[in-house]
Amino acid sequence: MAAKKRHRIYRKRKKRTIEAYAEKMRKNMTRSERVLWESLRRRMSRWGLEFIPQGILLNKYIGDFVCEEVKLVVEVDGSIHQLPHIKAKDRARTKMLELEGYTVIRFSNYCVLVNTYNVVKHI
Repeated sequence: MAAKKRHRIYRKRKKRTIEAYAEKMRKNMTRSERVLWESLRRRMSRWGLEFIPQGILLNKYIGDFVCEEVKLVVEVDGSIHQLPHIKAKDRARTKMLELEGYTVIRFSNYCVLVNTYNVVKHI
């Protein structure tokens, strides 16, 4: 009797690309990111600038809101960004982006939710 060949069925894995991750983050924005995005969206045409939510930077990083025309990155940070090791990563990332000519502005979730008008004015 001949032995039957067993065929293994492999599930196709989705590639975990930075683009896919950015898209996932765009669909699942935090409350403060949504509030800021709505404010920025209303003002973009008046400013003549385009902000991209969860924009990809240097094919390596994802910024909460990126404006390539003026090389501006706006970050909205939650409480996890107060942890020492996360702060260190944020500083290193900011330094890398600044070396490439970007300006990085950071706001806390709380600041965005409580004081949206002044956050947008600062931007």
